[in-house]
Amino acid sequence: MYNELNAVSDALRVLLKNKINKHKGKIYHYTSPEGLLNILSSGKIWFSNIRFLNDKSENNYIYTLFPNNRDECSKIKLDKDFFELINDIKNQYLKNDFCKIDEITFWSGHVFVACFSVDKDNLSLWNYYTKNDKHVGYNICFDEQPFQFCQEYASYLYGKVIYDIKTQKELVKLILNSYNNFYISNKNRIKNTKCEISEDNLKLKFIKSFLDIIEIFNIFLKHYAYKFESEYRCVLFDVKYNPLPSWRVCNGFFIPYLEEEYEKKYFSELGIKSTDNIEIFKNSLELFLNTKKYENINIWESKIPQRY
Repeated sequence: MYNELNAVSDALRVLLKNKINKHKGKIYHYTSPEGLLNILSSGKIWFSNIRFLNDKSENNYIYTLFPNNRDECSKIKLDKDFFELINDIKNQYLKNDFCKIDEITFWSGHVFVACFSVDKDNLSLWNYYTKNDKHVGYNICFDEQPFQFCQEYASYLYGKVIYDIKTQKELVKLILNSYNNFYISNKNRIKNTKCEISEDNLKLKFIKSFLDIIEIFNIFLKHYAYKFESEYRCVLFDVKYNPLPSWRVCNGFFIPYLEEEYEKKYFSELGIKSTDNIEIFKNSLELFLNTKKYENINIWESKIPQRY
């Protein structure tokens, strides 16, 4: 029974991997001057806990793709009791960023992400990291995904974010149908059992498995309005916390993050947002790169004109 549940989860993870791993080529990590200093000095990039991303709506976007009523539920042939369970989960997450089932609280946020773009020269991303006229944004170009993840430490996925609403709904339908089928086969043990922390509590394992898959898929699904970002993500989940996460403070929150070392051989270019005195900026970067033993890095200026 538990093997069947794991098989459902594993099959969906393979499905997602096949959907997102399409991009081959350069990816760009936009950052602030302080971020650039930290990355190039340490040789590491931060993977932030998704619960504390800058757009709170991202955490729960996938739930907006769920069926909203019994008519929609019937169209994709979901069991009535299963629909009531996932509808309750959806409504709680959209309201609170967590849900409570039979006094057990389930939080999102066991996934860590590093964000890139496949767009070399993106005005909106430049502006996000350029807070004022004197603040210059940068982007670090990698010739390909630059991390060598350890499977004993965490599971991982990487690829382009999916913005197409039709594709998103098809993926959600596949998730719901897969878990719906398992629910029907084990309905009595799930529906008529109280969710408790126990090794053999099927309801607890079922809900945790479902929420883990929802969370992993959610990180690669974004609202169409963000399509201009052309985002590419590297994601860590099922983290064994060895070593334990580091912490930073932002907007009053204590935010956990993981540091992952990148392979320097894939770092090939460094972009600068268009600015006055560009030659001085380039010269300072060249001196800094030399001291950090980075060689043959092409430094270029954004082609997007400045506004005055």
